[in-house]
Amino acid sequence: MHKLRYLLNIGIRRISSFLGITLLLPHKFGYKVINPQLGILDTKMDPSKLVSIPITALRFCTDNLIDEYSLLNLEVHQTPHYDLMKRMVLNEDINDSLYINRVKKGNLDGRLAVDYGENHYSEKFLQRKNEILNSKSPPIFIFKKNNFNYIIDGKHRVSLALVLGKENVMAQIIERNFEHSLYKRILRKMVKKNDTSFRKHIEFYRRKSNYED
Repeated sequence: MHKLRYLLNIGIRRISSFLGITLLLPHKFGYKVINPQLGILDTKMDPSKLVSIPITALRFCTDNLIDEYSLLNLEVHQTPHYDLMKRMVLNEDINDSLYINRVKKGNLDGRLAVDYGENHYSEKFLQRKNEILNSKSPPIFIFKKNNFNYIIDGKHRVSLALVLGKENVMAQIIERNFEHSLYKRILRKMVKKNDTSFRKHIEFYRRKSNYED
């Protein structure tokens, strides 16, 4: 049953990506945004805009999960990503980690439930570890809000860098467009639920957009 669900979820992601459409799916853990067409990761790296950011000044960004599961506003060392990287550096079993369990259940982030298998993580881990130790890790993408820097892309790299004793990472600051219709759709749905399950996200989105009830 679980295997069938994982295959179905992968199929949904691939089809939406092939068709170039964004799916906003209501879920018991929140809202799943499949193939978001926001152009964030298409941003070209600009060496003139790179800055060194203390890891302690970074926070996890929106994931559209209910407050019980959301990682929004958490510091890097408080997250399942950090625990996963720490286990891998210490060569400990990761199968019972909070990160793996949440990926399998679909309550880690905006992705649907999936079981990648341990090799999926170990191969990327070794590559990222070598890049960080040799100061060749790609810069992360962040945006600024108040006094914090929110990670758009690079959560695993930042977590691994912290485990390896790094104090700063290189980052490119970009403008995240919270006026995009997708964010407004998400916020409207959260507000219409008329409960406090999405209190973190409602407050966050309202502060970054001009949305009104």
